[in-house]
Amino acid sequence: MTSNVMRLRIVKDFNDCDLEFKTGQIINVPSGHTVYVKMGMAELVDPLPTLLQIKKTTVPVKTSLGGLQSEATTCHALRDGDATRHRACDEVTSPGLLINDEDLQNDEGYYRLCYVHSAFGLLKSDVGSYVDEKGFTRFVTVKVLDHRLSDAEWDRIDEVSLAWRDQREVLPVEFVLRDGSARHSFSVVPKRGNDVYVKNIKRQLDVFISGEPLVFFDPSWGKKSTPMLYITCTCDHAIVGEDPGVVWLRFGKMWNNFISKLRQRYGKTAYIRAWQSQNNRYPHVHCLVLFVDRIKDPFNVVEWVNKDGSVSYRLPANSNDRKFIKNAWSFGFCDVKCIQDTSSSFKDLLKYVTRDLEGGESVKTNSAVWFFQKRSFAVSDEFEKFFKASVKEPEVPDLEHLCMDNSNMDIVRINVFPVMGVRFVPETWQKTLICEDPPPDLAVFFDHLKFVCDETECKPSKELSDRGIRVFVWRKRKEGKY
Repeated sequence: MTSNVMRLRIVKDFNDCDLEFKTGQIINVPSGHTVYVKMGMAELVDPLPTLLQIKKTTVPVKTSLGGLQSEATTCHALRDGDATRHRACDEVTSPGLLINDEDLQNDEGYYRLCYVHSAFGLLKSDVGSYVDEKGFTRFVTVKVLDHRLSDAEWDRIDEVSLAWRDQREVLPVEFVLRDGSARHSFSVVPKRGNDVYVKNIKRQLDVFISGEPLVFFDPSWGKKSTPMLYITCTCDHAIVGEDPGVVWLRFGKMWNNFISKLRQRYGKTAYIRAWQSQNNRYPHVHCLVLFVDRIKDPFNVVEWVNKDGSVSYRLPANSNDRKFIKNAWSFGFCDVKCIQDTSSSFKDLLKYVTRDLEGGESVKTNSAVWFFQKRSFAVSDEFEKFFKASVKEPEVPDLEHLCMDNSNMDIVRINVFPVMGVRFVPETWQKTLICEDPPPDLAVFFDHLKFVCDETECKPSKELSDRGIRVFVWRKRKEGKY
């Protein structure tokens, strides 16, 4: 099959006026042509979802093969670069005909982001190259969307993200001791929004919430000032463009541009920030910004009465600082509030980080940061140093944390194997750590993993390196989908 032909397989007999379609029949749709097929009567033979659109219509339409019908699913095969690929469909229905779950999963039935990217057109593109200090040519690669995502595709990504989150998976890890013996762990993988992820984040951020809060001013004080601001930045589509997917890909650079302007004017600037998706799919950011060099010369604070009668604390309306900060975000609206104390502000930001609430924007946020591979939150080095805390987003089980929990063991090597579903691991093995006297077939299990995988030594964290521990990552050889 060539890339400019779409093939549909009839899965259930049906008649279309003078045309008869039989189960198993293949319909070839050349590039640029349209065929109308009754809902649920056909499936794609080849995965070409990024070249297709689905539309439900209630007016009589003529098929490219002849005949009339009053309600149909439109499968449109488009040429690469065709501008019509960027037009949104009218009354888009479920894209299940185009993208089956099997197209997004590995051979074991678990969702994998690489297949989701391929299905929805998020591709890697080489935009340049350079020669490094050792004389090797390195290519500069960026992610690009090959079409504008339709509302149906965004909703489908939400569904897949939730399905991926709810698929319980574990990371097999082998700890090799100095005496040659081994201990094994099957830790549940943290996924954005699942219980392990939320618990991990709360544990790390608890140092900010449970610690002694910093109080910058009290509402009863006559003169109020603060070196910390709560800033929310949104996107105006008239400025950033009509494609929220493209904005998500650029949003990190937009944030860096903003924080760089603040540092150029105010010096050392520490922050903790969290991405969030709006209902229109555009990203925005909530952040706590501590202007370290303004601690001894804080911003003046005034009381504002909002339209709903509530009171907030802000920079004076005629303040040059207020004007500069709002203008530093050149991509849309920027709201600036003054922080009274760290306790309440940390709790408010935490709800965006953990995404505790189900539905609505939290689902859209989790699916977007997952699909576009963004860090849903970040803490600057200056912020960690100031509050004497270390926070990082959990993507795999924390090896350092596991080692600290078992610091009495003389570990010299850690073998990390590919993530797998819990159904492939006996329930009796699913513990934080399997210590002495492991089941007889456990060694056979890990020997099999070593047989089907290749190892690569990676650079350990400072904590592990200081203990003389080497880390090896094992990857499956490329046979099938994994």
